Amino acid sequence: MLQPLVSIIIPVFKVEEHLRQCLDSVLSQTVEEWECICINDGSPDGSGAILDEYGARDARFRIIHKRNEGVSAARNQGMELASAPWLTFVDSDDWMEPDALECLLASMKESRADMAVCSIFIHQSNREDAYTETPCRPLGNLPECPVTNEAFSGSSLVDVSVWAKLFKTETVRRNGIHFIPDLKVSEDMEFSTRLLCHCNRISIIPRPLYHYRAGHESSIMNNLMNGRMSTADFINSLRTIYHLYQCVPRGLPGKERRERVTGTLRRALAGKNFYGQVLRRLAREDRAAILGSTAFPYSTYLRKGKKMTSLRLMFRHWRMQAGIGMRLLSLLNRIRTPFQSGRP
Repeated sequence: MLQPLVSIIIPVFKVEEHLRQCLDSVLSQTVEEWECICINDGSPDGSGAILDEYGARDARFRIIHKRNEGVSAARNQGMELASAPWLTFVDSDDWMEPDALECLLASMKESRADMAVCSIFIHQSNREDAYTETPCRPLGNLPECPVTNEAFSGSSLVDVSVWAKLFKTETVRRNGIHFIPDLKVSEDMEFSTRLLCHCNRISIIPRPLYHYRAGHESSIMNNLMNGRMSTADFINSLRTIYHLYQCVPRGLPGKERRERVTGTLRRALAGKNFYGQVLRRLAREDRAAILGSTAFPYSTYLRKGKKMTSLRLMFRHWRMQAGIGMRLLSLLNRIRTPFQSGRP
């Protein structure tokens, strides 16, 4: 078997319906020097049997079966096993264009970048013909751009998910970057933000090369609504993200690098909007518990339904802390009405 250039890591859990499409897209890659590390995270359906089938067909598939510990632990194990100089993640219900790896590798090598990022197709629910193209355009229409705060805090790059990206295995290992197993919300954002701390140049591919399937049952919203994620888990995750923002290394080379990372995190938190979406649908006591956690200073104003004057004070407090007010802006816009009116 050829020495792989790219390690493709795929965590697998309850995706029997879509798994073959994902694995077939790996087999169809125009670059043949890859290894695909598939981690069966204790999936109770037929996903494990499908993985074994593909592993028997092609030795480039490395199949690992383990007890269920969550997507972060599965991804970490995949990174530990990776033997190629470049890494990429693929979700097991998504798929790639046939030349995805070829384009990412070529762009990264030509620009001598630390990471390559491509645009994506977002497919709504199970309808593959209903999609939204999310472009990824560099500043000034250049094929690559230095990592700056301007590039990351605006709309030039895709969000901080871990898929649709190619990066150096050495960067992850040298800096001890891994997923936090106990983090059940925004584990992608936490990992990517730490990774961005160590990237000096990113190569941009405006063309969509990755197909993301939205609305899978393992989503954060569904986990909360179906009781698979407790309110305590959600609070703990919010605290982790908050402290990640507070602890962005001040020793990075230059003020611009630190601003770039904080800008990325601020934009991602404001853009995802799932904090408000989740809180609006939770029971009153659960919302009060989340807002009463230390992740949200002055949250008593929200629980008591004070006027927006108090909320402006709250926003000003967060804005003073390196501009993190953007994180709360989307949250406040979604929860102020339910709390002021007393509706559950």
